[in-house]
Amino acid sequence: MNKALTKVRLDRRPSQSPASNLIRPAYRVMASSNGSGPSWTHPARWVSLVPRSSRGTSAVVLLIGLIAASHLGAQQVNNTGRRSQATRKELEATLAAMPAAQQNSTEAQMIKDRLAHGDFKVGDRVTLYIEGEAKPVDTLTVTPAQTVVIPGLSEVNLQGVLRSELEDQVVAQLRKYLRNPVVRAQALIRIGLIGEFRNPGYYSFPADTPLNDTFAAAGGLSNNSDISKTTLKRGDDIIWHPEELKPQLAAGATLDQMDLQSGDVLKVGSHGGGALTALQIASLAIGVTLGVITLVAVLGK
Repeated sequence: MNKALTKVRLDRRPSQSPASNLIRPAYRVMASSNGSGPSWTHPARWVSLVPRSSRGTSAVVLLIGLIAASHLGAQQVNNTGRRSQATRKELEATLAAMPAAQQNSTEAQMIKDRLAHGDFKVGDRVTLYIEGEAKPVDTLTVTPAQTVVIPGLSEVNLQGVLRSELEDQVVAQLRKYLRNPVVRAQALIRIGLIGEFRNPGYYSFPADTPLNDTFAAAGGLSNNSDISKTTLKRGDDIIWHPEELKPQLAAGATLDQMDLQSGDVLKVGSHGGGALTALQIASLAIGVTLGVITLVAVLGK
């Protein structure tokens, strides 16, 4: 490649670092100055747009590439820990793969908590289908004892049970009463959608539902909604602030990935148009009153 690159074409727009003239991996780069054909970069490397003569940057480029690959790997590990249907083996493997420095991180503690206490919280709901029953489909609520009661059959203990283990746990319990039971079970989370929704209220969703997909259940956002003023509350505490929620909504984060629990409330704020109109009305009223007082004073002279 010549020292001066006359044109570089990228398949997608990469994020660039002006200081190092580097582009992120997995983009195809074509230099037209020497007529060479396109080639794919290796995902673990970074590609430099500086001339080949600047060989002093090679070690830096390689080092940054390795750091980037390592960071990407860490992100993938963390995402595995937040998957709603992650199995016990997957969670244990994810935890074991974390470096010692990350064993006390928030992600590690979350995985340890899931492994020890399971995924089910008081108030969570479970949709249950039992083939052959008079009422094959039922929605059950997790009790304070972390159980669900199947009417006429049994009480199923969900202490320490992961969502990926729910069906097996129910089947194991029902085998005491039924021969070869066929069961389908799905965990639900009941959250409040209030504020600027067309039909605000409480709704139940599967744990792997993206948060932004829940809006449709409440009729969608109203014309006066301002998504930048959205908060998530647990009781009186705000657990997700507007600036934190925005990237989560954009990324399609699920209820489980955001660690939501039954009873949590998402509130969408308004543009504030109503408050502005009220202020304008108040100002107009004051202006009219002052005008009347002035007119009466003038006429009284």
